[in-house]
Amino acid sequence: MKTISFIIPVYNQEKQIKKVFETLHNARGRLSRAVTFSEIIFVDDGSEDHTFARISDTARDYPKMITTIISYKKTRGLKKAVALGKKASNANWNIVLNSDLSDLEEKLEKIAARVRRERKKPKKPLVSVVMPVYNAEKYIDAAIQSIMNQTYKNFELIIVDDQSTDKSLKIIKSYKRRYRTKIKIIRSAKNLNRGGDMCANLGIEVARGKYIARMDADDIAAPGRLATQVEFLERNPRVFLVGSNAYVINEKGKVVGEKIEPSKPADIYKSYATFHPIIHPSTMLRRIYHGKRFAYQIEYSANNDYYTFFKLICRGYIFVNLKEKLLFYRIHDKNDTFVKTKEKFLNTVKIRLLMVEKYNYKLNVRDVITSIVQAALILVLPESAIKYLYLVTKGIIQPKKITIPFFGRTISISSV
Repeated sequence: MKTISFIIPVYNQEKQIKKVFETLHNARGRLSRAVTFSEIIFVDDGSEDHTFARISDTARDYPKMITTIISYKKTRGLKKAVALGKKASNANWNIVLNSDLSDLEEKLEKIAARVRRERKKPKKPLVSVVMPVYNAEKYIDAAIQSIMNQTYKNFELIIVDDQSTDKSLKIIKSYKRRYRTKIKIIRSAKNLNRGGDMCANLGIEVARGKYIARMDADDIAAPGRLATQVEFLERNPRVFLVGSNAYVINEKGKVVGEKIEPSKPADIYKSYATFHPIIHPSTMLRRIYHGKRFAYQIEYSANNDYYTFFKLICRGYIFVNLKEKLLFYRIHDKNDTFVKTKEKFLNTVKIRLLMVEKYNYKLNVRDVITSIVQAALILVLPESAIKYLYLVTKGIIQPKKITIPFFGRTISISSV
């Protein structure tokens, strides 16, 4: 469904405003069913009469016609007025009309012709981008903007706020005002405090897309991310989930490393024996697969993405990681990965053993030894050291000598 905005530059036309509203109100019924009327945008180009007041007063008589007024004191000319109107629009199509609507019939016919052309084009599948948010005021602006800047335009952005106490919700609402038809806001009834997956399920419940794209509120999507992943899934109907590699950025957005994961399904399957080979916020998956609607299975206080994906891959679902870096993955102290670090890493070992027991996942001797060493390190090392070792072993940062507290003493860990 396409949305349409009528942009009307006006200058000293207070007497014509009522007729303009009446005419456009009647014209709405003549629009194709494939087009939804979004708004009228009046750009008052420095009128010296009461044009602005007349627009404002008349708009109250037509509450179902969303009206935006842009006004400034000095005349800037038609070209500038049109540009400002288009900038303010959230619609798919912007139709610029003469102030007396003398070109309305011509423009309506052009809309109808455009609809006919659009119907002949192959339809691109809708993508539901689901973004859980909790106290992300420092980064959420860049995260949302990266989705709105996607080259692939057939998407909806579902933002689930988990009772943020900072300015996150205010920022989200400012984007909602700009992109009314693109953004949907959900707010949890209470703080779920179970990681982003439970919040993501709230978004997935209302998602309409063929595909679900996960996005975190502190990361940045590359402009071609959605387009690349949709194209891949359309060409590979047996693949359930596609992820990608990522650039690693710091709090200031500077690239400080890379996150590279195995790309082939067999390698991803094997890698689950020792680590999580999927960059979660880079994933896109099929909302409905083999007749079943996807949802995260919430069994743990954390690691539910690891549990859900591991379980699916054990059941034969095919996962692929693209070699392209389609995400800028942000590392900072409040990363979900580094909250309750010990608990999360211990959960990965527990989940691994559960998959061996219930789904006959095969561990070789090396995998068993690795799991034992991982569990031992998690139990004895402080969280700062666990975080460091994780970043080094994943290749996110280069090894270096660090000093950490350990059972009341100070020890050093060096690169090897």
